[in-house]
This record gives sequence, C-alpha cells and structure tokens, in this order.
Amino acid sequence: MSQHARPARAHPARDVSGLTVAVAVNEEQTNSHFDGSTVPVYPGPDDRPVAGESPDSANNTPGVGRAAWLRAFREEIVDFRQAVRDAPHPELRWDVLGIRSLAARVTARLLSEHVAPKKMALAVFVGVVIGCSPFYGFHIVMCLLAALGLRLNKLIVWLGSNTSIPLVAPFFALASIQCGHMILHGQWVALEAQTLEGAGPANLLGYWLLGFPIVGVATGFLLGGITYYVALRHRN
Repeated sequence: MSQHARPARAHPARDVSGLTVAVAVNEEQTNSHFDGSTVPVYPGPDDRPVAGESPDSANNTPGVGRAAWLRAFREEIVDFRQAVRDAPHPELRWDVLGIRSLAARVTARLLSEHVAPKKMALAVFVGVVIGCSPFYGFHIVMCLLAALGLRLNKLIVWLGSNTSIPLVAPFFALASIQCGHMILHGQWVALEAQTLEGAGPANLLGYWLLGFPIVGVATGFLLGGITYYVALRHRN
C-alpha cells in the first residue's frame, strides 16, 4: 500500500430502522469485501449481539416467543374466518337467518383443515393429553386454544380429548393417580377404600396432577401413532 493513503470515502447516509447511519469505508476495507461477502449493519452499539451469541439469538427471548405464538393464534382465527366466508354456500330448501348454511360451511372447514398425517397425529396427541388432565369443564376451551396456537385440526383435538368421557375417564384418572403416587413415594397406592379415603381428596388430586402428563403422553403417542399410520395409508 502506498505511503499516501487515499482519504476515506463517505457513502450516502442510509436510514436503518429510523436511524441515519453514515458509513465510512476506506479503500482497503472496500477491497476486502469484493468477494461478495456481506457484513451485518447494526443501527447502534446496543444492537450488537453479545460475544459468543449469534445475531438472531437476541430475538429468542420469552417475550418474542409469546408474541410469535399470539401472532400465529390471530392468523389462525383470521384464516378460519376467511375460509368459512369463501366456502361455497350449499343449496338448502330452508335456512333461517343463514344458520344452516353457516353450520355447513363451518363443518366443511373443520373436516378439511390441517389434515396432513403428521398434523392429525399431533392433534390426537394434544387432545389425549388434555383429556387426561383433571381440568374437567375446561377441556373444550383448552382444546380450542391449543388447536389455534399450534394450527391443528380443532375437531380432531376435541375428539382426542374424549379420553375424559365417563366410560373410560375413571381408568385414566386411576392410572394418573398411581403414577403420581409412584413418583412421590416410590410405590403404587393400595386400591382399598380405606386407603383412598385416608389419602384425602387434596392428595389424590395432587397425585393426579403429577401423573396425568405421563399417562397422557404415553397414550397420546400410542393413539397418535395409530392415527398417523391410518392417515398415511388412507392418503396413499
């Protein structure tokens, strides 16, 4: 390089995120990037990532994750409403206030949304886990929130949660209580009326809360796997 270095050359000011940044690059720096490589431009020193941290990792914060989940939640609602609105109107002999037509379009959307085999299997898995939980009375709300947030078929999630129907719910509840008791005490709870009465409702509920994720995940994997296999066979 010659003894008389050329003066720094100032590029035109650029507006980045509302900030005016003047970038001065000398000839040596300019020549070093003629290979097409790019250098990230940060609006200010506070926006640079911490040493050892990737530039994108600064956005991987709980607040950003919640914002992304809420954005997906809103987008799913908008997509569902738009799909129902754009669905063809069935020809009906009678339809008071368009209720039958709306019900038919909503049903058609529920039967056709997110029906890929993996999505269906995941929907069954989520529904089964919710159905094994002791939050009776809130299962439908939990299914709707989970389906919207995870972009799953709402009807399939609800069907998966029917592990809470009276016919099979006592068995799942008992299995959850047994798992919770095993985790805390290292042994199964004795199936005797006197033992169960002595444990008390609060302790049994605690065992249930501790054990239902294990029972739900195990059952969800089984039923979700069956759903995936059947859906894949049906599609092929």
